[in-house]
Amino acid sequence: MNDMTSMVRAVTRVTFLLLSAFLLGWAAAPEYRPYTAGLILGTTAGLVYAHYLSIKVRQIAEMAASQEKKRYSFGFVTRMCIVLLAVMFAIKFEQHISLVATIVGFFITQLLSIFVSIIWASRKKA
Repeated sequence: MNDMTSMVRAVTRVTFLLLSAFLLGWAAAPEYRPYTAGLILGTTAGLVYAHYLSIKVRQIAEMAASQEKKRYSFGFVTRMCIVLLAVMFAIKFEQHISLVATIVGFFITQLLSIFVSIIWASRKKA
């Protein structure tokens, strides 16, 4: 589980760097503000989603290690509510936030986790 915590921490750092670039783009290019605001909203929701999922995976691993007979879930409804909340926020402020950019931004954290895990595995191998 220590590897997962380290990977989530690395993904968080890279995501914060990307969020700062989006924020800089929002400040520097006023004509693209709806798109960058959507990317910021979607990426932030994706980061919350990833952290929540890692907490749930950690809890299930602890439960399996202790061999409890308790039923446990990944919290699918909660994770979908995180996505729904971001989409509803983008729809509510459609003049200021692009819905398409919000949806694209949501997948950025998940894609970053793939790239970070590949880099992590190659460094660990060497």
